[in-house]
Amino acid sequence: MKQLLLKLDKTGIILFCLLNALVLWLYSTIGSQASGNYYDLSLLVIGVSIPSFIIFFLFLNRDPKKSLYLFILVFPVFPAINNYLGALGSKITPALVELLISFLIFLSISLKYNSSYYPKPVVYFSLFWLASNTSSFLVSDYGESATVGYVLSFAFIFMFLALSKILFLLRQSEGLNFYKTPLFVFYMSFIFYVSACFMLLISSYGFEVFQTITQLKRLDNLSGIGYLDINTMSGVSLLLVPLALFYISTQKLLTYRLFHLISIFLVILLVFIDKSRGGLLSFIFIVGWLIFTNLLPTLNKTYGDSGSRVFSIILFGSVALISLYLIGDIIFFRFSGTSEETATTVTFVDVFVRTLVSTRGQLLFQGFLKFLDSPLFGHGYGTMLYYAALDVNWDSHNQILESLISIGLFGTGTLFYLLISAYLKYKKNKKLMRSELILLQKNIWLSLVIFGLFGLTTGLHFLNVGTRISFLPLYLYSFFLMLSIHISDESIRSEQEI
Repeated sequence: MKQLLLKLDKTGIILFCLLNALVLWLYSTIGSQASGNYYDLSLLVIGVSIPSFIIFFLFLNRDPKKSLYLFILVFPVFPAINNYLGALGSKITPALVELLISFLIFLSISLKYNSSYYPKPVVYFSLFWLASNTSSFLVSDYGESATVGYVLSFAFIFMFLALSKILFLLRQSEGLNFYKTPLFVFYMSFIFYVSACFMLLISSYGFEVFQTITQLKRLDNLSGIGYLDINTMSGVSLLLVPLALFYISTQKLLTYRLFHLISIFLVILLVFIDKSRGGLLSFIFIVGWLIFTNLLPTLNKTYGDSGSRVFSIILFGSVALISLYLIGDIIFFRFSGTSEETATTVTFVDVFVRTLVSTRGQLLFQGFLKFLDSPLFGHGYGTMLYYAALDVNWDSHNQILESLISIGLFGTGTLFYLLISAYLKYKKNKKLMRSELILLQKNIWLSLVIFGLFGLTTGLHFLNVGTRISFLPLYLYSFFLMLSIHISDESIRSEQEI
């Protein structure tokens, strides 16, 4: 077992994923019933130290590259750990722990590997990111949430730079195949996230949870920990679909293809159970895009290796028709904001009006006014909007608007700089890439569009400083962008060597 873990081959990664899925499920089922700080702390020590951090620090000492792989797998558990770290102090405690671990990874990699190359977009983004977050913090009220967000911005950047350095080191040793191990590790992290979601759903509601698929009823009382909650689970799990499609197209063994198809099927079930408007909209976009790309011969190469164009159209078309048959009316009711108790006949006008005039529409309007109060640097992380009708403080429910409120045009523009730079680099060097890398790039950008669409409709924060302290959403974006940048750079380097 020790040699298996030290080698960290695919079997070791899968076993580690299953172990962490079990731990994440235990957090959500047992931890939600815990009471008292000492009991919370004991769960932290027993539940985390043994399966995760002991192994993690073992690899940190032996091989920083493998510690980064493990961090990719452990990281989705971090928001769950935060609930227990809160027993030791305020929100700043988990933020400092994430900063410490990110810094240790970056430091260990830098000390062990002398080679230091960062693509220009990575360098400029890092400098602009730190400058913009520092400026936003200085104009904030220095409250707890603003401080936590500032700490997380540094934790993220250390992880971001460590990831870039590892990808470059892999490029030196493996050439154009450098992406395979990090991508597989990242893909498996989604597998165990989806597994943990189903374990939580079944343990909380039993197998009757599948009966809610064809009902308007939502499981709003689901008491998951971290990002295991209604709304979030469908958006995060949908990122698995483009990666699974890539593996289906490139792997020839039937067993592997069936595994990836089953994974996609489970994600679809999660979306139907969750019924998040953002998740449903992202799902509709995926299916529509897949049908569209196969209807046009010039775009059919995207998934051409997985079968004929006719077969692809039949497959994705069947998914669309079955979905409409099972939950077509539910999708329409959810977009209108109608609950199970008030479900009546709804028209397209109702959907449009209720979106703009409802609570969500008013929050968007108030959020935009809040942004205009300090457009350049924002107000700092954790800035809330007061909604008088319900006498509550709420966020704007829009990822970009929330970023503008928190870190202003300077910080949000920095994120768009990285996004645009990565895309232009991909388009410029696309002709130098082999077909497999072009396929991967297309699926990377499909993932980014899906997650962005979900964020625009749900307000999943880039950095979360509320009930969970984490930079997971921003990290998910950055992983895809970083991978795209290094694939483009490696394609240029390989072409120059020929």
